[in-house]
Amino acid sequence: MIYKTIIILVVGFIALVIVIPLILSAVGIDILSGTRGSAQSGGLLFRSKDGGEHWEPATFVRERRDPTPSYIYDVVAHPVATTTLFAGTKGAGLWKSEDAGMTWRQIKDTAGVMNPRSDIYRVAISKSKPDVMYVAAFQENRGRVFKSTDGGASFRQIYFVGRDKYGVFDIATPPADPDTIMAATGEGRLLVSNDGGERWHFSKVLRDPLARLVLHPGYSNEGYLMTSRGQVLKTYDGGISWTDLGILRQSAAIREGNLRVIEHPYSRLAWFPSRSVYGGARDMLVPDPYQPGVMYRTNKGNLLKSADGGATWARFSTFIDGLGVRVGGIAVHPRNQNTLMVTAGQAVYTSRDLGINWSIVPFDKGSELREVYIHPDTPNVMFVVVGR
Repeated sequence: MIYKTIIILVVGFIALVIVIPLILSAVGIDILSGTRGSAQSGGLLFRSKDGGEHWEPATFVRERRDPTPSYIYDVVAHPVATTTLFAGTKGAGLWKSEDAGMTWRQIKDTAGVMNPRSDIYRVAISKSKPDVMYVAAFQENRGRVFKSTDGGASFRQIYFVGRDKYGVFDIATPPADPDTIMAATGEGRLLVSNDGGERWHFSKVLRDPLARLVLHPGYSNEGYLMTSRGQVLKTYDGGISWTDLGILRQSAAIREGNLRVIEHPYSRLAWFPSRSVYGGARDMLVPDPYQPGVMYRTNKGNLLKSADGGATWARFSTFIDGLGVRVGGIAVHPRNQNTLMVTAGQAVYTSRDLGINWSIVPFDKGSELREVYIHPDTPNVMFVVVGR
């Protein structure tokens, strides 16, 4: 009897100390790490502090039981505290850096509204009232919009979509109006609130999911809306009215039988046409803040340019032609109007003469590069997202 008791105690001890922690760790609950946390680069986000000449992986510091990010959806700089940045992740919520993006730590919502394992697609911070922050999230199988009025310490929900598996994929707030928020959803609806999220109205309703919402950096009333098929709409009056620019990425009509659930933007959940996403990457739409009417756009991995506000587009003849690689992201330098940065394949390309000549910094990471972000106030600081 004594031997049986001893065996039971030994087996129970092994299960408690070894087996159960391993099982919890396998499903993402890390109780094997020390309480001080562990630093992991993971190769998800690379940072340059010298204008793109050299790159190093950013470090994500995980405390015990923190989930591990598997992709970076967005990087946003605080409009006042220039060394503070926020990153939206896949499966690991919202992260914050206070050292210009070198190290990141997960934000713990003190109100308990934002799940630490949610997908955060987009972060929008008011420039005129920087304590006000809006977040587009996918949580509990639905797209949601969260709002913080204390700089990200706590959040409350101000909107959620009406059906499961549909996301809120982009949000924007005008620089001078912290109470106005625009949200683009997988249901094909562009919603606007003018009172900080208390009440909402439809600005535009389309058949296709809305993938991109871009406000012009130089003209706050000018904005662009892109659907999952590549349809582009434009507003000159802050979203009161929209004009279809008549450009579709694919001309064939969508048939109901072609629809399936896929991941968005590079990850998950909205109803998209089965051929609407090229290689797992969503299209970019970038207005040039210096040249009125000039815009850049990625389309099926190609780089396009418009000189008439998006009415017509032409292929931007660059280094990419003939290389067999596709464009992941593009950014216009916030201080130098002649400088463009493009990610293509596994390299970062920089032009300082609007695309005539290019320099290249190759990455040997085994995955294609996606978006490139340039810090608006400290433009020597840049970030590149690595695809999965």
